Amino acid sequence: MEAWETIKGIIEVVALLFIPVIGWVFHTVTKHGRKIIMLEEKVKDSIDRRLGSLEKKVDGIEIKIDNKIDKLEDSLHQSQIQTYDKIEGRFDAVLKAIKEK
Repeated sequence: MEAWETIKGIIEVVALLFIPVIGWVFHTVTKHGRKIIMLEEKVKDSIDRRLGSLEKKVDGIEIKIDNKIDKLEDSLHQSQIQTYDKIEGRFDAVLKAIKEK
């Protein structure tokens, strides 16, 4: 019986030392978990801000490109009209010359 009481005593001493250690480990893990969650939120906010900024820049570039395309289309249309008018004038001159002969 003495062996069992010795083992029981050893287990009680180990438990007295082990329980505070386990409590400290759980407390530390919980603290680190909270810090990780806070860090995760900060990173997410930073990424969201940067993505928002990039979206604004891209939108601005898209608007500028659309404006340039509109101006280019207008210029092309005007050039086509001028070219058509010149060709029409030359055909009229050729037809007039042919009619005179």
